[in-house]
Amino acid sequence: MTDDMPRVRDPVETRQDVIDAAKAVPGPAFGVAEVAARLDVGEESTRRKLHALADDGLVRYNEIAGGLVFWFNGH
Repeated sequence: MTDDMPRVRDPVETRQDVIDAAKAVPGPAFGVAEVAARLDVGEESTRRKLHALADDGLVRYNEIAGGLVFWFNGH
């Protein structure tokens, strides 16, 4: 890469990155913005990744006051 080429942020490569970021949030539940901030990626991308984890049964979620709240299944 040359100096005049724009740098592109590395995307989150694994779902483990999302799981680790969610576990780093204090408390039993976490929001999209909290996880996105730890991953340094956008909220829409994080929301899709969290929904994929929910589809796989790893997390559950509920909409509260217009926002999504996630927690690990079994906790």
